[in-house]
Amino acid sequence: MVPNQWQLLSGIPLYLSLKILDNKPVFLDDEDFSRYLALLQGRANRYLITIHSFALLPSQVHLLASQYLSYGSLNVLIESVNQAYFEYFNRKYGFQVNLQYADYRISPVEANAYAQAVTIHIESLAHELGVHLSQQGYNWQSQESQYQSDNQVSTLNRWGGSKEQAIKVLNTLQLNEKVHSIIGSKLFIHRMELRQQLPDLMQHHTGDECGYVTRSVCDLTQNEYPVVGYYLEDD
Repeated sequence: MVPNQWQLLSGIPLYLSLKILDNKPVFLDDEDFSRYLALLQGRANRYLITIHSFALLPSQVHLLASQYLSYGSLNVLIESVNQAYFEYFNRKYGFQVNLQYADYRISPVEANAYAQAVTIHIESLAHELGVHLSQQGYNWQSQESQYQSDNQVSTLNRWGGSKEQAIKVLNTLQLNEKVHSIIGSKLFIHRMELRQQLPDLMQHHTGDECGYVTRSVCDLTQNEYPVVGYYLEDD
């Protein structure tokens, strides 16, 4: 079942975590990884989804992404990519499989040190899970969390904060042990919970919504965070 709790969020980073039931591998060789990544590249562009960071593991997919085209487009993207990929997988290996998700969730992430922390988490999973690494590192993940000597997260400066701050947040979150429906400060969590209570407002953007809701809640209907990260480019 596609998670839809946060399908109305637009412009806010979303952490998507997908794990296959019984840890059944769905990427068996480099061609499989490459095919899934190519599908993700092309369809992210189609749906105007920014992929901030990602990791493809043998039985898992992890993304930090933002959607801008329409509400729920991240769900549509993943379902579209998975359907196309599993059709390829079945053709290639000559048998039909009905792969089920053991865990599939989407969590909104505050666009600051929390987004840094989630990116570092995503790009550490291969090492933590003991996935084979080449001398150049792991080929099927982004490299957004590489550090510079000036103690800043090199390409994560868009989120603000330092390496120490992001690591501190990551240690507090304990993402490997805990499930977070919302990842951020207490204020951010409160604002997301408020937004969850306004489905009608989120689905109907007509006129000046601020005329009949409080300013703090109305702010949540706008693209509060700037477009950051990068679009995966087609070959």
